[in-house]
Amino acid sequence: MPNDGLPDVALPDVQRVPLMDGARLDMYRALHCDSYYQLLLLMNKHSALLEKNAANLRFVQAAAGKIQHDRINKRALAMLLLCLPPELLKSIVTGTFAYDVLSSAGTNPFTYKLDGMGTYIYGLAIQGRNGHFLNVMEIERLIEALKKYCRCYSRQKAHGGNPATPQDNALAIWAGGIDSAYGSRPGNTPNKLRFIQNDDALKRVNSFVQGLQRRCDAIANAGKSNAVYLTQAPLGVGCSKNLPHRVPQHNPNDSSGLRHSTYTWCLTLCIIKKQLHLDPKTVVLPVLQVWDNTHLAQSEILVSALASSYCFQDGFNVCGAGSQNGTLSDPELLGIKRYMLSVQSYFGRNTDALLKELLARKEYMDNVFCAADFGKPPR
Repeated sequence: MPNDGLPDVALPDVQRVPLMDGARLDMYRALHCDSYYQLLLLMNKHSALLEKNAANLRFVQAAAGKIQHDRINKRALAMLLLCLPPELLKSIVTGTFAYDVLSSAGTNPFTYKLDGMGTYIYGLAIQGRNGHFLNVMEIERLIEALKKYCRCYSRQKAHGGNPATPQDNALAIWAGGIDSAYGSRPGNTPNKLRFIQNDDALKRVNSFVQGLQRRCDAIANAGKSNAVYLTQAPLGVGCSKNLPHRVPQHNPNDSSGLRHSTYTWCLTLCIIKKQLHLDPKTVVLPVLQVWDNTHLAQSEILVSALASSYCFQDGFNVCGAGSQNGTLSDPELLGIKRYMLSVQSYFGRNTDALLKELLARKEYMDNVFCAADFGKPPR
């Protein structure tokens, strides 16, 4: 075992899971420990990562603070982590959530029922591919289209929505087609881009593009084929006080027309449909329900960390997690608590494994101190 306390493990095939470095690699290695103890320790590393990017995204500094103050918050993050089944946790950390849910060869991880309040994940595959995402050649086309959309914003900002050249006009028409692939532009701004409306959004889309490029680079650097479909895909995380109402709004075929979803996610879906001429297959499922109104924020912070879901990593999220608190009544919360801690067995099993490791560590330290005292000269 290396000096960092995490085991050396065999990594997934870079051909299908290209991004396995940094925080994701540490978490993947921690999954091979006997309990979630090491994974809990890694939350402090995630806090440092958030602080490093606090100037780039709203609410990120607050999310970092909630991780640092988890002890004050009665170890809410720890309790919520212990509710996650091991196979689901592995699927989230690895980034293969959509594949594992959709594929006949996937792990089909357990997810909690669509009820009450809690945190959910949205992931992406391609229709007809048995849960697989794009290949490198297709990701490169996606990147090219995203950059073209960004150029359209820059040109629109320059000409004020009145294309001055045939090139600007052609670019505006192309962007209009992307914006109408699922849903449409708001009626009060028909000539403005739908998904990039300010410089901050432009920066975040560019960050998301960099994450996609890193996938391509990792496969190229490993000398692998660019024609094999990936099982790993970007993930997004959200939370809601009303999961049955909120979760369907990330589905491109929902009646909401993606009006209430994250713009990096929406833009990606629209480009895949309109430019790549493929049908996205989305997976949006709850992974945690919470039984305390103050835990809604912590649940989103936790799952965002596990999923590497921020756009400055390689996911869809464009603002910091943890800005919401719940509003459920005590009877509703009691029902969720009973479901999470009693009806389902994951919390109990994971807690037993954690306590066993903590006791073993305490026994080891007791023996170390005992040996040290034994070697001291008598007073």
